[in-house]
Amino acid sequence: TPGPTGDDSNISAPIPFTFDYYGTGRTSASIGTNGGIIFDGTYLTFGNSCFPRTGAPMELIAPWWDDLYPPGGGSIRYQTLGTAPNRQFVVWWNVPHIGLPSGGRTDITVVLNETSNDIEFCYDNVILGSASYDSGASATIGISNNAATYLQFSCDTASLSNGLYVQFVHP
Repeated sequence: TPGPTGDDSNISAPIPFTFDYYGTGRTSASIGTNGGIIFDGTYLTFGNSCFPRTGAPMELIAPWWDDLYPPGGGSIRYQTLGTAPNRQFVVWWNVPHIGLPSGGRTDITVVLNETSNDIEFCYDNVILGSASYDSGASATIGISNNAATYLQFSCDTASLSNGLYVQFVHP
């Protein structure tokens, strides 16, 4: 299913199973063009910040929270794979950074797993053509529930590589 296409925009998407996110069952999510999945109904701004955060959004899955730019090419898509009780809700970003609208595109996949409630980040392409943005150099990567409960993989650090797989195991 096509996701959001505008600059700095979000769309609401149904999750066809109950996904347990920090103890709260979720059946829908907001997919943001700026590289995140939001559960608290807020807007994902283009300006990332490191965890812990005190402002919205708090309930955030951030595989690459940065100023991504779908109007520069590529797409954001989501779909559900598998059958109950082993379904996966998959979101894919294949878009450039706004600083390089005609440059390379991110190729990032997030998978929410029905039975385990684990979250997977898969990075197929993180080289966009500028050291300022390559490998997540200007992005926040992690998950957050509130200012006290979060797991940050990196923030404003070139810590990603092509082929990297990150898994957040449900507690």
